[in-house]
Amino acid sequence: MLSFDMPMPIAVEGTSPSFPRVRVEPGADGMDLRLVYAARFGSGDTGIGTATGRPWTAGAIVSSAIVNSARPESGPLLLPVDALSPRDGFPDGSLLFDRLLAGPSSPRYVFIADMVEATDSAVVDAVNVDGESYSVAVAHALRPYRYWFMSEQQDDGETTHRLVTKRAHDAAAQALNITLPGGCPAQGDDLAPWVTPDGRLLFFQAPYSTRGVCADATALRSFYVELGEDGLPVNDAPATMLLSGVAPSDPVMTPSLSPDGCTLYFAASIDSGPQSIYAAARQ
Repeated sequence: MLSFDMPMPIAVEGTSPSFPRVRVEPGADGMDLRLVYAARFGSGDTGIGTATGRPWTAGAIVSSAIVNSARPESGPLLLPVDALSPRDGFPDGSLLFDRLLAGPSSPRYVFIADMVEATDSAVVDAVNVDGESYSVAVAHALRPYRYWFMSEQQDDGETTHRLVTKRAHDAAAQALNITLPGGCPAQGDDLAPWVTPDGRLLFFQAPYSTRGVCADATALRSFYVELGEDGLPVNDAPATMLLSGVAPSDPVMTPSLSPDGCTLYFAASIDSGPQSIYAAARQ
């Protein structure tokens, strides 16, 4: 069981921030923390911001037009500084994110940039399969890398959203069937996955009903579940809720852990306040 102390807000630029993801990197006075997140900046679309820690700066939108284009971007994931880039020729510690493209159907795809203040980017072929892909997570300690991401597909005229997993060389992705506390399935447009480097724990968000009435599941809450070597839940065990002490009506979204596993980062609207990024120390 993972338990955490009282959440503390992190003030960053932008409104409705989400998808906080943190890595360690060299700083002016030793090792520092780097946060990337998604937010709405000014009157524009959702974009990607960044801040540094110890203590946290206020953050700012990433200035690179390669990362923040004229289209909406979200789901940032900054790989560790020593993690190989999934893109040949890109430096270690690349930035992954998704972008809503222009066009009749406005498809979403996962991109990779060479760095935060990027000079180059490309689509990630390993995860852009079978329709639209977005909100990627990477087990970067595995060889080959294993990915988890949201997949949007059209089935007999119906739009479906599934959380799937695959390794870089796998021909097809496998869908995850996750059961929430109370028995309802984890489903929704975006489960916002994040995984530990070894791929053993998956953190995610899902609509949840405290009464176990699946049709009434509306409030987004955060959970974690143990995974096997195949990237799927172990023995179909149900997920465990994170921060169960937060009021049931308060959304708790887009969770992730710090690189040392000692801090939970997430977005939330607590006590009817504005949506903010929070940090909670592990007990």
